[in-house]
Amino acid sequence: MATSQRDASTPFLAAADRLVDELLPMWEGSNNVWRAGWVLDTLVDYFMARGEDGSIIQNPLLPVSPTKNGDWWDDFAWVGIATLRAAEMGIFPKQRNELVKAAINAWTYMHGPGWSRKPTNLAFPFKDLEGWQDFDPSADRRIGAPNAWANIRDTWSPGEPTARQIGERKPRYAPGGVWNAPIRDPYSPDVVAANPGCTEADVALAPIQNTVTNGLFAILSLRLALAGAGGAYRDLFEAADLNLAACQDAWTNQWSWFMSWIYDTYGEESLALTISPTRFLVRERVSTFHEYEGRRAWDGGYCSRLAWTGDQGLLLGFLREVERAGGTMPQRGTGAYRLIVSTVFERAYAPRRYFGSGAVGMFLLPWLRLGDDNPYGTSPPGGSDYGDYQTGNGVFMRYLLQAYRADPTVVDGYAPLVIGAAKQMTEKSFGESVYPPGCCDAYVSIDQCGDHRPANQMTPLVNRLAVLLMAHEMTSGEA
Repeated sequence: MATSQRDASTPFLAAADRLVDELLPMWEGSNNVWRAGWVLDTLVDYFMARGEDGSIIQNPLLPVSPTKNGDWWDDFAWVGIATLRAAEMGIFPKQRNELVKAAINAWTYMHGPGWSRKPTNLAFPFKDLEGWQDFDPSADRRIGAPNAWANIRDTWSPGEPTARQIGERKPRYAPGGVWNAPIRDPYSPDVVAANPGCTEADVALAPIQNTVTNGLFAILSLRLALAGAGGAYRDLFEAADLNLAACQDAWTNQWSWFMSWIYDTYGEESLALTISPTRFLVRERVSTFHEYEGRRAWDGGYCSRLAWTGDQGLLLGFLREVERAGGTMPQRGTGAYRLIVSTVFERAYAPRRYFGSGAVGMFLLPWLRLGDDNPYGTSPPGGSDYGDYQTGNGVFMRYLLQAYRADPTVVDGYAPLVIGAAKQMTEKSFGESVYPPGCCDAYVSIDQCGDHRPANQMTPLVNRLAVLLMAHEMTSGEA
């Protein structure tokens, strides 16, 4: 039965049903693993809102197979986070063990050597898992996201890197900090002598220590460590010979790395894009490398005014979940997730109209360049990667929903923004016309912006779905 043929308890859920009917065939036929993982995480929220399992999906593992263009290391974190959460929420009870295995595979591959309690040459433990049997990563992909710089001599091309090329790219803070790809050649990361000042057009997007890859690895490591300690999947963790101490170290190192970049680094070099003493966002990537011969090189793609909405969701999730995990971790910075939430609502919403007869509403932008006169016309990093960066709204709303379920006060004062946008999204004509126009838009196709990848067709559907699910949660207790 199509989801839209069922009774809906709210207009928000009815609109969500229609979106899921349109989305599922795209998702099941997708050939983009990280986008499929990104979609799956919001589908988990949908089935939770419905109070149902995901039995309308025959095989949730196939869309998130790494053979579907799994390449950069952050691709695997999207898969691991979504599959572990689907298992923990009981969305696909028949595939529960396989989903946990997929999460373990994703983390071990991303972590690299040391993931196992025993010496092994395997990149991940469950080689026979459906969707993973034919995935055979190259040698430079087996080193793990935390180890890209340490293995720079093995991955650099052409030729051997010089001492300067190595020294200028050394990470500023360690341990902690991961890369989204191996360091292959002298053009990536593109190092420059001074702050590039947001002139990053045509700069490569990998390898870098960007916020998204680090936030994803932090969340996956934390959640997997907690799952392993909880014992519910003991047989699977034992079968994997998973080194839970390495998992614990991974997220605590990520915590320290984020704290160093946010609180121990200042001005335009800080990961914190400070707006006021009580308002800040996190920037899209880190700014500088370790000091070499008396100076620090800058990442040539760095823009101190740029914040991706998805990164705000990832830091909201990680900081909040560290706080809930407790233990002996220092608590510096944990409450900062509330400041991030407030800043997103106060600075990243802009007025827009999405259908001809509709009123102007306030809608969340997928990225923000502070100081630009036209927020609708700003470009993402590199100047052309609109499709990937359009996904930010789905990420933020997903982690906001998880935070709201744990503590509704996290959105005190801001619920009207979410509900107002969701009400407009219940209209079937939503998205037929957009004003003001511009490619910085989360809720309609960005084909006109030159990014024509098939996976992009899923993005506005999921972004709308995430808003509708948030509004449904906020209003489901109302008479």
